[in-house]
Amino acid sequence: RLGVERPRLLNLFGYTAAASVLALRQGWEVTHVDASRTSLAWARENLAASGLAEDAMRLVLDDALAFARREVRRGARYQGVLLDPPHHGRGPKGERWQFEELLAELLDACAGLLAERALLVLSTYAIGSSPLAFANLLSELPGGAVEAGELALPESGAGAR
Repeated sequence: RLGVERPRLLNLFGYTAAASVLALRQGWEVTHVDASRTSLAWARENLAASGLAEDAMRLVLDDALAFARREVRRGARYQGVLLDPPHHGRGPKGERWQFEELLAELLDACAGLLAERALLVLSTYAIGSSPLAFANLLSELPGGAVEAGELALPESGAGAR
């Protein structure tokens, strides 16, 4: 598993912790960050519903970009970074998040957090950019291969178009 005994995962915009809980169950050390108190409460509920203690992962109420920048200054390294940013939002201290304006800065900060053998996953939806645009943006970061595409679920049956 990425050459370390217990890989570290940073889940920015972690929402209700589905990915964080799955990573915990696979042996990852997880830092789960979200700017919403409600989302962190759901994360705690989902940890409990999954039979995990609240302290099974690090839960952080913070602006994703501000947290990533601080982690870079601290010299933190992660084997995995998950990003599922909203189009726009507010941090807990009123920080403004606008996808088109701040994504490149966030990716740059996250690149500084990646360990030697690491992965970064960017998930987007309802954004006016193509997977090719994201692939080009990600290819500017130092490191390995970039894969980009669209996720589609085929319909079948009587109601399919």
